[in-house]
Amino acid sequence: MNEYSEYYKTLQSLFDNGTYSYTGTFDQESLTSIYRYIETIAESKSGLRSKLFKIFVEMAQNISQNSADKQAVEGMEIGAGCVHILDFDEYFEIISGNPVRSEDVQKLSEKCDYINKSNREELRNFKRNSRKSSHSNTGNGNIGLIQIALISGFEMKYKINTILENKYFFTIRVRIGKN
Repeated sequence: MNEYSEYYKTLQSLFDNGTYSYTGTFDQESLTSIYRYIETIAESKSGLRSKLFKIFVEMAQNISQNSADKQAVEGMEIGAGCVHILDFDEYFEIISGNPVRSEDVQKLSEKCDYINKSNREELRNFKRNSRKSSHSNTGNGNIGLIQIALISGFEMKYKINTILENKYFFTIRVRIGKN
């Protein structure tokens, strides 16, 4: 891949237990492959399948738009990252990761902390206000992170690790109950 290759390999090895893992850009082919996997693991529960896919899509969009690891795909610069889907007895866990720019670390951390301490109604208001402000400013307002928390109903665990000088890696872990 590039300067982030070793970090991606390390993450891959942590989740290499027979679950689904993908590293790279999120083009149509990779999205279709991951959607098919989600269909197979939740084939008898359409509500669960829908939650898994919606959360995955939000994570993939976050990576595509915000990753500091940009790669050329069909003439466009698209962010690259990784996604892992883990299957436990009572829940699934989707983990995504991507490099972030140093200037985004504090804002991203503050946003995740705010999302995690907010109740459902506060999250809905935050999403509404973020959507309004994203129309008047550049950027997408990271509405996807709010949507992930709303869909999951569980705390969104995140980490921002230093991987190289002034290079950081943002990881999100989201639990989705099977019941």
